[in-house]
Amino acid sequence: MRQLLFYLCLLCVAVSHGEPATLDNVVVAAGSLEHSLPEKIAASGSELVIIDSDAIRLSGAQDAAKALQMLAPGLYAAPKNGAFDYVSVSLQGSRSGDILWLVDGVRINNRLYAGTSPLDTIPAAAIERIEILKGGQSLFYGTQAIAGAVNIVTHSVQPGAVSEVQLGLHSDAGRSHSGRLVGGNEQTRYLLFASNDQTEGFRAFKRQHQEPSASDTKRGYDVSVMGGKLVHQLSQHWRLSALYQQHNAELDYLRPTDNFLTQNQRTEDMAYIKLDGRIRDNISLYVKGYFHQWDTRYLRIYNDGAGLALKSNYDYWGYTDRGINLMAEVADVAGLDVRLGYDMQNFSGSDDVLKIASQQEQVQAVFLQLASRESLWSDAQFSLGGRYNKPAGEGDSWVGHASGTLNLASHVQLFAALGSSFRLPSAYELYASDDCCTQGNPDLAPEEGKNLNVGVRYQDAYRQIGLTLFTRQVNRLIGSASDDNGVKHFVNSGSSVLFRGVELDIAVDLTRHVSFTLNHVYSRAVAKGETQQINNIPLNNSKAGLAWKPQQGLQLMLNVNRVGSVSDEENNRRINYGNYTLVDLSVRHFLDVQQRQDITLSLENLTDQQYATSVATARRDADNSAYVYENLGTPWLAKLSYRMRF
Repeated sequence: MRQLLFYLCLLCVAVSHGEPATLDNVVVAAGSLEHSLPEKIAASGSELVIIDSDAIRLSGAQDAAKALQMLAPGLYAAPKNGAFDYVSVSLQGSRSGDILWLVDGVRINNRLYAGTSPLDTIPAAAIERIEILKGGQSLFYGTQAIAGAVNIVTHSVQPGAVSEVQLGLHSDAGRSHSGRLVGGNEQTRYLLFASNDQTEGFRAFKRQHQEPSASDTKRGYDVSVMGGKLVHQLSQHWRLSALYQQHNAELDYLRPTDNFLTQNQRTEDMAYIKLDGRIRDNISLYVKGYFHQWDTRYLRIYNDGAGLALKSNYDYWGYTDRGINLMAEVADVAGLDVRLGYDMQNFSGSDDVLKIASQQEQVQAVFLQLASRESLWSDAQFSLGGRYNKPAGEGDSWVGHASGTLNLASHVQLFAALGSSFRLPSAYELYASDDCCTQGNPDLAPEEGKNLNVGVRYQDAYRQIGLTLFTRQVNRLIGSASDDNGVKHFVNSGSSVLFRGVELDIAVDLTRHVSFTLNHVYSRAVAKGETQQINNIPLNNSKAGLAWKPQQGLQLMLNVNRVGSVSDEENNRRINYGNYTLVDLSVRHFLDVQQRQDITLSLENLTDQQYATSVATARRDADNSAYVYENLGTPWLAKLSYRMRF
């Protein structure tokens, strides 16, 4: 049924073929305060990286995680077993749980488990751009933005947006199809979108790590996304916008032993309605209500020697996150822009597999920032702000943020950002109730982070060179302790983690059509009283890219990702699974002068390097002895796609 609906949506796009729906004559209200916020934050000293849809398209990335893995400077990403899977991520040396993820400004972090990244159902075909704000960003974005915030922006209905159909085939028996339809008039504009990605997959483990009891050896997926956007111009200065998306996925979760079939079957719904505009020429406002529901049914069937054993019969785990964002900006008050706002988040979730009791949580927050304008001081800009967070229970907290830029000379700028941030406890840490495991503690306080980013950048019309030093300390870490009866409970411990490092970023236009990028991050992440790098954070990560994009003929993109030493603890041993290099090559050819049709050939992992994205422990069939196995990343993979825009 899901595939039938997808193909019906795709057919609607195809039969509407005609002149480009660019909507050039639409009168647009004042620029959205929410959409311009990242640029305003960056203008005062935070680092902002934007990856556009053309770079993602030309790279051949199939999902958001792959685009980040190869294109995002300063961010390490390691999808567990290829596309549409769990991802280990680190932004300037951070833990996975220290990054806030958003889609069109709606937070999508999995609050059941802080370390579970929410990237396994976002196709690249849906993305218009990715915005990455580095350094603590809790002032505006709240919990989990300890190391930064990543906003994945889906395709727009603004003037210039076009309809599109894309068809693709992969060498692993996979295929990907997508389409979007843009239309409307001067007052009302709309976008409809649908995509489907599926494959039989590849062998996820080394042969010596795969036991005979595991009959399912390839990790596959089937992911469909459908949705739409609507923008209605209420007046010259006010507009109403809405979004709805539904993600449906069947995601294999392979195991090297006993496994006949293990699968997460997911339905994810996301929606918002937003009113934004201007009260006066210098007063902008937006109010947004959002809803995000993430429901998964977990199926686990084992080979037990005598036949099949049903271990999990579509057991439920999921959550609902809904809330309100309200923000206003008063421009040019004695040379300052004043930004203030209110957030309310309501979260509920449960897990029948690991036994998280069904609970609800509400967090409210108010924030204020003062940011200087160029009229106040032409060679410098600064900002200062604070946020107060109040959960329904214990654990209220204050965070502050100060940042600034200073023009040292022509094309040379010094920037700095200093602040605090926080991570609210996950539902598992608050409400876990399984007798097998550590018990939840509803009185946990948030983890707190303090961060400083200082750097210098040179920028002219042809090149940009930046060097950033970063240091970040996360205190009040959530750990476990035993009570008088020997039962473990989650508690706020006195432990902390210190992150220190440096990032070098270079972007150069070598010729009119050739560009080169280079990024390197060195990060040292050590727990208090320890000398060992904490788990799953690379000591070094380098990325390089070369793009050749003439206006006519073939276009080419080459991306290289070198991951240094990464390690984890499994089976009472320290295991190093890093030190690998990935090379991706893509070639695109436009079939017409207007560049409305193109064919792209992408070769992922060009050298067919076998590499581990993580390690874990399993038990041998013969003697039940424990052994460490590696989760393998994507091997050599060819992808051919055709796109038509109209």
